Amino acid sequence: MGLIAVLGCLAFVLCLPLDPMLSGLLTGIQVKNDLRRELEFLQQFGAITSVILILLSAVLLDPGARPLLPRFILALAAPAAAAWVLKCLIGRGRPKLENPYLFVPPWRAHPVPLRDGSVAPLHSWEFWNSSAALLNSLPSSHTSAAFAFAALLSWRYRPLRHLVVAIAFAVGVCRLLFGSHYLSDVVAGGVLGWTVASLVLQQSRAKTRV
Repeated sequence: MGLIAVLGCLAFVLCLPLDPMLSGLLTGIQVKNDLRRELEFLQQFGAITSVILILLSAVLLDPGARPLLPRFILALAAPAAAAWVLKCLIGRGRPKLENPYLFVPPWRAHPVPLRDGSVAPLHSWEFWNSSAALLNSLPSSHTSAAFAFAALLSWRYRPLRHLVVAIAFAVGVCRLLFGSHYLSDVVAGGVLGWTVASLVLQQSRAKTRV
């Protein structure tokens, strides 16, 4: 687990210089119609609705998973909380702001466009204002949630490992294609989700596997 975290941090550092170029290339890719809808659906893997549906299915089909539900919930909640705290502390601007090296510390406000077309200074932690999300690029919470869920399903249902990890990678690709994050955001989110969820799961004393 420590090796994954170290390699992930190294990958993040190596990806930072690539962010401007890759972001520029991807903004030229137009994803439309049914393909876009399918990808938007896919990127919700690890989001609350998909988690509830899949965990409910697991509870119904796998009685041995029922005592593990609190551990499962913690394994998903911990990376989500960590991602939110990091977003607020780092304050990285999203690709829409066209400055991949914009980092706004929590004690500073930065002007961002509002929904009504005006511009106002906001802090990265002002979650009640949807426009503040423009300062919440790092890490990618969608990717973090996807990899946390993939870690959970891989831990409990080993034969699903390759499938769910592939889906988690697809979520990261979607976040890039939709211009929501830079590559380094996605890498950081993936490493965070997988590492934190795996650490929580490893604390479980349950030894059963399917």
